[in-house]
Amino acid sequence: MKEGRVNRLNSLFREKIGHILLTEFNFDQGTIVSVTDVDTAPDLSQSRVSISVYAEDKERADVAFENLVKGVKHIRYLLASEVEIRKIPKLYLVRDDSMEVSDRITRLIDSL
Repeated sequence: MKEGRVNRLNSLFREKIGHILLTEFNFDQGTIVSVTDVDTAPDLSQSRVSISVYAEDKERADVAFENLVKGVKHIRYLLASEVEIRKIPKLYLVRDDSMEVSDRITRLIDSL
């Protein structure tokens, strides 16, 4: 039963955090930021949030992710205002480079 609840919360957190990133943070033009996964502990003490950042160059992507890490407390605060549960888990942002890797593979295939 708990596992089903955690899975529902993971989906809800993913949706709400994605909306928060879209509405509350300003990124450089050409920078795409998305929440790819949320993994919450069964006791709801912490959530690992996988963030994918795609930009024209690596430096812009790094800056965008660093700004998110600096604003993680604000993200948690806004999440608490949108989700009605007793305790919002502590958020840990993890960078997901799958978009960059897939783009690199596509470029390699196209160059053949």
